[in-house]
Amino acid sequence: IEMYKKAVAIDPDFAMAYRALGSAYHYIDLSEYKQYMDKALEVSQRSDRVPIREKLIIRAGSPTLGREENLKALTELLRLDPEDGMGNLLAGNLYLDIEEFAKAAECYEICIRQKSQNIAPYNNFVAACVAQGEYERAQGAFEKALENVPAKGGVQKEINYLLELRGEYGKALAQNEKLERLSPEYWADCADMRASIHLFRNQFAAAEAEIRRLIEDK
Repeated sequence: IEMYKKAVAIDPDFAMAYRALGSAYHYIDLSEYKQYMDKALEVSQRSDRVPIREKLIIRAGSPTLGREENLKALTELLRLDPEDGMGNLLAGNLYLDIEEFAKAAECYEICIRQKSQNIAPYNNFVAACVAQGEYERAQGAFEKALENVPAKGGVQKEINYLLELRGEYGKALAQNEKLERLSPEYWADCADMRASIHLFRNQFAAAEAEIRRLIEDK
C-alpha cells in the first residue's frame, strides 16, 4: 500500500496502481477497497494513456459495475487474448463464485500451464476440482504448485487441507507434522487443522487440547 500510494502521487493517472491499492485494501478495509477500485475505473474511462487490456482488467474487477459487466469485460479480454494470465485468473474467480466449476477449472489450468508463481490459481483450481469430486486432478495441481510457487509453506498447507477433505487423516497428520517442522510460522494453521482431524476421528480430548492452545496464544 505504501509503495502504490507513492506511485499514484508521482502519476495521478496510473490506473492499475489504483486497482492494486484496491486489491491490497480488500483484505483490511472494504470501504478503502471500493474507493480505490472506483478511482481506477474513473481514471481508466477518461485517460487515453490506459491500454485496452488494462481498461478491461479494471472493469472486470469493479465492484461498482457488478458481475454482469465484470463478465462482459472478461469475455472481451479473453477474446483479444485467450492466454492472458490475469484475465484467466479473474475469469476463474468469477466462475468459481457463481459455481460454474468446470469453466473455472479451465481458466485456472491456463494459469497453471504458464507456471504462475501466484498460489491463487492452484488453490482455486483445487476448489473447483473438489466441488466436482475430482480429487486426483486437484492433487496434480499442487504437485505443479510445489514446482512453481516460491511460498512452499503455503502450498504444503493447502495439500494438508486436501488430504483432510479426502478423509486421508493419517496422511494429513503426517503432512501436518512436516509442514510445522519446515515452516514453523504456520504452527497456528497446523494446530487448527489437527483440531479438525481429531474432531473427524471423534478424538475430542485431542481436539480440545489444540483449540485451547490456539485460544491461549490469542
